[in-house]
Parts: sequence; structure tokens; C-alpha cells
Amino acid sequence: MWNFLILYACGLASIGYAASVQKREDPAEPILVLDPLADDAMEMRDMNASIKRDAIKEMMEHAWRGYDTYAYGMEILRPCTKEGDTHQFPSDLKGMSIVDSLDTLILMGMDDDVKKARNWIDANLKFTTTKTVSMFETNIRYLGGLLSAYAMTGDAMYKSKAYDLGQRMLPAFNTPTGIPHNTLNLGKKVASGDRANLAELGTLQLEFEYLSTITGDMRFADVTRKLTNYIVSKRTSKGIYYNHIDIKTGEWESTEFSLSGGGDSFYEYLLKVWIYHGSREQEREAFDDAMRTVFEILIKDSPEGHTYVSTMNGYPQKRMGHLACFAGGMMRLAMDGAPDDMKLKYENYSVLLTETCHAAYRKTSSKLGPEEMWFTGGDDASALFRGPSYYILRPETVESYFYMWRFTKDVKWRKYAWQAAKALNTSCRCDAGFAGLQNVNRVSSKNDAQETFFLAETLKYLYLTFSEDELIPLDKWVFNTEAHPFPIQPPNVLHPSPLPTTTYPYSQTVYTSPHTNPPTTIQDTTPMETSTTTSTGIDTTPSEASQSVTLTAQGNTEDFTTTNNEALTTESTETILSTQQTQQGHTATTPQTQLSTSNLLSEPDVSTKGTILSSSAKQFSSHSTTVHAVADKSKNSQSLSGLVIAVIVILALIGGVLGVVAYSRRRRRYTLAWTGDGAFTENAVYSAYGAGTDDDTIGFINS
Repeated sequence: MWNFLILYACGLASIGYAASVQKREDPAEPILVLDPLADDAMEMRDMNASIKRDAIKEMMEHAWRGYDTYAYGMEILRPCTKEGDTHQFPSDLKGMSIVDSLDTLILMGMDDDVKKARNWIDANLKFTTTKTVSMFETNIRYLGGLLSAYAMTGDAMYKSKAYDLGQRMLPAFNTPTGIPHNTLNLGKKVASGDRANLAELGTLQLEFEYLSTITGDMRFADVTRKLTNYIVSKRTSKGIYYNHIDIKTGEWESTEFSLSGGGDSFYEYLLKVWIYHGSREQEREAFDDAMRTVFEILIKDSPEGHTYVSTMNGYPQKRMGHLACFAGGMMRLAMDGAPDDMKLKYENYSVLLTETCHAAYRKTSSKLGPEEMWFTGGDDASALFRGPSYYILRPETVESYFYMWRFTKDVKWRKYAWQAAKALNTSCRCDAGFAGLQNVNRVSSKNDAQETFFLAETLKYLYLTFSEDELIPLDKWVFNTEAHPFPIQPPNVLHPSPLPTTTYPYSQTVYTSPHTNPPTTIQDTTPMETSTTTSTGIDTTPSEASQSVTLTAQGNTEDFTTTNNEALTTESTETILSTQQTQQGHTATTPQTQLSTSNLLSEPDVSTKGTILSSSAKQFSSHSTTVHAVADKSKNSQSLSGLVIAVIVILALIGGVLGVVAYSRRRRRYTLAWTGDGAFTENAVYSAYGAGTDDDTIGFINS
């Protein structure tokens, strides 16, 4: 009996001693202490992702509080000076941040902010400005934001606003070529501008297709299909689409060819319209043919071995814009349905291009990428002195991380995404929000502008990277270029009925999580605004099918199931688990959980998961009580040997208790509150582990 107690106490002391002196010898190897009470490692992996996801949500809450307080209803917030600004749109077209950010608020479960935004849009958003606005920006931000809000809620108010805006945009297409003017007066329904870039004219199709789907008014889909056919027919003999075209003559006006600004989203929408319709061969064939030309002419390798997308303007220029960093994710998305000769190229280049953009981020002082990267040898993937070195909270790199994670489940993409989140929080955070940098190598050079796409795209893609695949599954939703999700339609439907096929509409009166099943029917009898034929000659009167529409959603009775795909923080463990899962041919899952419809998009309470981490300390505490009792018994013994043994046990117990305290301290629970230096402060309950500064660990202050 005494031998057992001595061994037990000594073992407890050893555990405590090891925990108290444990140090991070190599900052590159993060520490992960597995809870002895956890069923398996998958629980820890899911908890790690949940903590990071909630950290990103806190960033959104911080950004939104600033906008709500100092700039609500205006286009953007200037977070350093704490004031609102119209930025690039006229002051009488308001609320761009509200409309552009609405689906992010919905996804993150920010219920009160969603309701306030909904009420503001209903009462204040009007498209009657008589000042000129950008056709492109109005489409992807305002129209896209309203359409995605409708897709996610079923609220007819959003559809009515979108339909009104769409009708005001139709006159822009009344040109000899069908190529729309690039600016317009929404109030007067008059368009202008005779020169457009490829991205502007090629980034209307997805929004107009979905608007036709939900209203039954095919004018929107018809004008963009005509436009796509015309542009595809203008492809050069070498397979090139140049970046600028004359709207009236249809002739190319430049020899610039790129996947950066001016061309980028044209190619993106060739692919995504095909995805939206399931299998429309024309868009798919045009996309694959365009990518063959890109691979042949634009893809280059630098002297340092970085693969990048160059810009061709008479000759290949050794530079790549940050806007082109979306290409890695696009190419990985393109793998499904790709022809045999392209599938492997899409796979390889998706990895290589995304790695190049990641390298550009890691080379700067702020750990954020410059607007333009040069590849001239010596210091590849850098801004150098010849190109713009600012960072305006752009999303393209984290967008590619999101797609790469969703399709490959390689944990390095989550690691890269977390690095970017920490860099944003460290380098761009202000008292009232987030601001870009005038120079990525000078953290103090903030530009005092919280762009709407930071809320609509950057934070959304980061949040989704650490969320379950069931939140916006990519076989059911497709994102527009501003990260607004639209529901994918049944295949081979060229002229759909006015029935949205989204599987996640909300009730118009009760918010419902998109993880749960939709109501079977949503009655929408909101009359659509009517108008007469405009002076430009295009009939803007809605079809009969759009006057009164009953919207039916396809429901099912499956419960929400969480799949734990997050790998362990320790890289060696990630590899082992990944190999084991592959060999076993299955994916570990947690039990099914039905989420309450009253809790909009909320994730399971992390504090309950945190009890797993603290339960080990309770277990040790119970052991301590047992040993104390034994020690008290031994003190009553009159034999010298018993007294000696008791002293040994007590000393071992003291060492063990001290060790347990130290061990529990390393596992103490922290709240998620970012500080200016990218750390966590101790304000609310969250479990954190790995107290070092490695990029793949949770950074926090351990006081």
C-alpha cells in the first residue's frame, strides 16, 4: 500500500514539475497540450478553429461598432478620425457599408445589427440620385448585397429594392453593341461613358441572372447573355481578351492583357455563371479556352522560383497586382468539371499562385501584401520602389486561402489565413475600426479608410475559412466578386421559373439559421414597381410573371452535422492524423446537433467547450484530496517508517499541487478581446493554449 502511494505521489509530482517547467524551445513548433478527458484529438482541432473564428467575428464587431457610432448610413467610416465619408459615391446615394456588409452580419449572427440594417434599408435606401455612379460598383455592392440578403432571408423588401435598382440599370445596355455604358444616372435612368474595361462589362452577369431567376423578368438575363456572346466573339486569333473596349464600335482599345485590375472578374464570371446554372457549356468552354491562353502567355516563373501572373502590354511585365491573387482560388474552384487537359494545371497553379501571394505578405514589415508585386530577381514578390506599396484591406489573398482550404483541407491554408488575421489586427486596427496602410513596410502609415469590401469580403472569407463546410457549402452557393453568395440553380435551366432554389431562406418574420431547414413555402405578394419605355429605347416594364410571385423553397429534414476538418496545431500531428484519415477512408464527425431557430447563426457556446480544458484540473484536484486523506492517516502512525513515508508523501503532494497550479495556469480560460499589438486581453471566457508567438497559435497575454 505504501509503495503504491509513494509511486502515485511521485508520479503526480513529476507531472506537475514537467508542466511547470515546460517551455517552447523552438518558436516554429507550436505547443498543443491535449486534454486527457477529450474523446479524441478532433475535439481539440474543432475548438482551435472555433476560437479563431470568434476572434475574426470580434474584428467584425469592432469594425461595425465604429461604423454604427460614427458613420451609420454613410458610405464608409474613417476609423482613425472617427467620421463618415462618401468616398467615391455621391452623398445622396447612402448606406454602401450597410448593404455591402449585410450578409456578413447575417452569417456571423449579429442579430440586432441585421435588424437595424434591414430597417434602415427599408426606410432610407433610394436609388433616385441624379449624380453619376459607377455601373460596376453599383452592381457588385448594392445589387449584389440586396440579392444575397434576399437569398438568405426570403425578405421581399430586399427583392423589391433590387428589382427597382435593376430596372434603373437596364438603360445602360442600350448601345449598338450591347456593351453597357460604364456610368449612369439612376434617378434619370440615363447612362454615359464610351469606354469600358473588361472587368466592368464582364461582371454583371451573375447578379442579372439571379435577378431574373427571382422575379421571372428575363430582360436582365437576356441583356447579359447577349453581352457575353458578343465579347466572346471578339476574342483575338491568339485567344486574348484585351482589357479595354470601345462601347460603340466594339473594337479593342488597348493591348493590355492581364488577370489583375481591368480584366480579373471577367474571367471569374465566365466560370461562376457556369456554376450558377449547373452546366451551361458556353461559359465553361469560354473560360477554359481563356485559361489556356493565360497559361501560355501570362504565367511566369521568377528567378527565385515564384510563379506569378504577369501583365502583358506589348511584352510581359514582371509584375502582378494584388487583385490577381484571387486567381489561385478561382483555379481551384475550376477543377470540378474541367477538361482532362486542364484539371492538373488548375490544381498546380492554384497552389503555386496562392503561395506566391502568401510569400509577398510575409516579406513586408506589416505581414500584409502590397498593391503590386515585382519579380525582377534579388527580392521577388516585393513592392520595391517602382510600384504602389499600399494595402487597402483587400480580400483577394484570403479569398484564395478560403477556397484552397475548402477543397484541399490542407491545414497550411488555415495557418496562412490566421497569419493574415493577426497581421490585420496588429497593423490596421484603430480605435473605431480598421484602416489600410499607405505603405506595407510602415505600420504607422494608416490611410484612415475602412473600405466596404473589408467587411463584405475580407472578414467574411476569413470567418468562413474557420467555419464548418456546412456554412455556405460550395455545392449550393456561388459568390459574386464582392463575396455575396447566390444559390446555385438546377442544371440545364436556361429560362428558369420565378422560383428561387435556395435551400436556406429565412422566414420574413422569424430569423432562422442557415444551418437548419427552410420553411417549405414563403408567400411573396409584394407588387413590383412598374415603369414605361425609356428614352433610350429599352422596355423597362416588368413581365407579367414578376407582378405577383409565390416563392417555393426546397426543404429537407436532415439535422445539422458538424464535421471537424481542422487539423491539430502541431504540424507533425497534422500529418499523422491526415494520413490515418486517408488510410481509414472516413472523416470523424461529432454527433448531430439541431440548432435553435431563435438563435440566428450562432455557434455552440465556446465556453462549454472550454470546460473540457478545465476539467483536467478538477481531476487532479480530486486526486489531491485522496492523497491528502492518505497523508493524514500516515501522520497517525507511531512507527518511524510510517512517519518518514508520510513526510515523503506530503512533500510529493506539495510538488504535485504546485505543478497542477502551473499546469492549470497554462490552460486558463481567456476572453476574446484583441489589443492593438495583435494579442488577446483577459475580458471574457475563452480557452487558449500554446502561449508563444508562433503564427499558428492563438496569441494572448498570459499575466
